Amino acid sequence: MGYDLTALNGKISNQETGEAATYMVNQASWGRLLSLANQHGWKPKGITKAWNFNTQEYMPCEQTDDHVEEYFGNNYQMVEADDAKEIAKALFIAAEKESEHKDFILAFAKFCDDSEGFLIG
Repeated sequence: MGYDLTALNGKISNQETGEAATYMVNQASWGRLLSLANQHGWKPKGITKAWNFNTQEYMPCEQTDDHVEEYFGNNYQMVEADDAKEIAKALFIAAEKESEHKDFILAFAKFCDDSEGFLIG
């Protein structure tokens, strides 16, 4: 299983289709990225909205005590812009300290920084 993370910002787009950029990541890498961000200062805000396929709109979702857990679903949960910026900030710090997979960490940090929020699908 993996995750398709879709930017909410029109600045990041597929040049050929004009669609919002999607960052694809497998389950293990997603967990590692969130863990690294958490270790380097990110405090998860939690997911406040998710797509309701019945009503075809975003609905508030119930938050858990462990906000990190809320990021591990494929329900088109919305990571809001301020939360995405905080993930990016923490991952930029992590990339300075990590030699292994530095380019991968930086690429995702840039996606978060530029995305103005994203959907987890």
